[in-house]
Amino acid sequence: MRIRILLVDDHTILRQGIRFLLELQEDIAVVGEAGSGEVALKLIPELKPDVIILDLAMPGVPGLEIINQCKDQYPNIKILILTQYESKEYVVPAIRNGADGYVIKRSAADELILAIHKIKNGGRYLSPEIVPIMMKVFQEHQYEGEKEELSEREKEVLILLAQGLTYKEAGKELFISVKTVEFHKANAFRKLGLQNRTDMVKYALKKGWIS
Repeated sequence: MRIRILLVDDHTILRQGIRFLLELQEDIAVVGEAGSGEVALKLIPELKPDVIILDLAMPGVPGLEIINQCKDQYPNIKILILTQYESKEYVVPAIRNGADGYVIKRSAADELILAIHKIKNGGRYLSPEIVPIMMKVFQEHQYEGEKEELSEREKEVLILLAQGLTYKEAGKELFISVKTVEFHKANAFRKLGLQNRTDMVKYALKKGWIS
């Protein structure tokens, strides 16, 4: 049975190139493409892919939020990050939020194919450039058990969302865009280890932010 792939990247030419590459493989089928986070979240339940190849920098719903929602609702779907970003600020949140693999866009085509097969079979894959970053994070004890402090804006966003406001309503209240609200929410979820809205509300209740 072919590995069903959903490509999520806002660069059309890049998606077309990756699709052409993947469809040369006899055991891989690209079942859909999305150029925004909103479209991706609509296609996931419809297409039921085995693997989502996802860029982190997406218009609309950001990559971290896509990982969060997908892993919360469809834990068996594997997520492979394919991005230009290779710094700790991007790698660690992606892995913490549940990404199964992380590949740099300048990697060779064979590496992408290898990563797809590895995570589909239950493993994890990190580009060689990423491994030293994760090793350093482990050594600094920043990967497990250590919570980062929320910024004031992240706290404000969580409080409003926990109160039941939509992204649009929270943005209007704070005079920021919906995309910025989503960004701060994703960062707060990463820092606190929250997985879904229920976790967020429980945390807000525990902190006394809502009653």
